[in-house]
Formats: sequence, C-alpha cells, structure tokens
Amino acid sequence: TQTFQYYATSIDKWRIGVSAGVDANIWKLTFTTQVGKYIHYNRLHEEVNWYWLFGPTYNITPRFGVQAKTYMHFFQADYINYGFVWRL
Repeated sequence: TQTFQYYATSIDKWRIGVSAGVDANIWKLTFTTQVGKYIHYNRLHEEVNWYWLFGPTYNITPRFGVQAKTYMHFFQADYINYGFVWRL
C-alpha cells in the first residue's frame, strides 16, 4: 500500500493476462489497439478485471522497431511502456 497508484497497483510484482487486438500499418508506423482480461492480477480494486492498451510502433527496419504503449484501466491511463520490438 506504500506505492498505491490506483487501478494499476498490483500487490505482486507480476500479472498475467490474455488480450486480442488490431494493428493498422501506415508506411513505417503501426498503430496497435488491444483489449485484455487478467488471469492473475493481485489488486486492491476487485472490479478491475479488464484492461486495454493502444500505441504506435515505428518500424526502423522490417524486423526492428521502437514502440510506446499506454495501458488503461477503465478510462484511467495507468502507465506507459516504452521499448524495442524485434519480429521473428
């Protein structure tokens, strides 16, 4: 409870979910939208069972890119994930 950050706070250090979504490609940009349901999420707010995310990926090469995704619970943006993408 010392680092409580509302809906996104997990008591455990990890969570598991299953999601489905859509990608839209425009030149070197890919826009992603996904909706997911938690399988394991040890949380303070029991009504939070679903999440959704969206964000762009800039494809530097066909197999490597940089992305930013916003994770949402209800209509609250809880955290942003920045990272690299490598497609197999």
